[in-house]
Amino acid sequence: MRSESKDVLAEIVSQINAGGYSDPHLEELLVQLARRLSRTKGKKVYGYLKADVKAIIDSIVDEIAKDNRISSLYDLWYKQRENVLRTYNSSLPERIPLSQNKEFKAIKNAIVQAAMDLMLDSQQNQDVAEDDVEITHGRSLSVAGTGIGMNALRLLQQTSQILQNEVRPVYQDRRVDRKLRRKINEKKQAQGLRQ
Repeated sequence: MRSESKDVLAEIVSQINAGGYSDPHLEELLVQLARRLSRTKGKKVYGYLKADVKAIIDSIVDEIAKDNRISSLYDLWYKQRENVLRTYNSSLPERIPLSQNKEFKAIKNAIVQAAMDLMLDSQQNQDVAEDDVEITHGRSLSVAGTGIGMNALRLLQQTSQILQNEVRPVYQDRRVDRKLRRKINEKKQAQGLRQ
């Protein structure tokens, strides 16, 4: 499973990094979050935000999780987690959506950062438009639209990287104490699993 998972992981990440991502609903949610954050005072970190702002962020995570590459990564993470849990328990906990999983709070903070970058890009585009009178209103909007799309793509790549980092440690830790390995194998045998 490790080598198969590694291949799947590499393929998914290369697809995401290749680009070609467009989701108007995600872009709209990012703009809505950026506007809301521009009126928010205090720390711009998920844990410190109000419930209505957190709801927008959660809906963005849900939208990102709809991407089949991200859902494949999340499924791979769950399969590895469940393999570990099977060693110790006969029953597995119910799977929860990515937006409700507390282990991936980094994704939510990456969304906040992407919205902040979007606000910064928007302000820079307004400054350029004010300085250069010859730029038409329609053209400055298309530049802003391109920035939203790039932020959405960057956000998808960051989500992929966060999930990849959570899956990867299983491959890197190949050394297991002999006594621990024996205990694990005994538990697996008791549950009727192959070694």
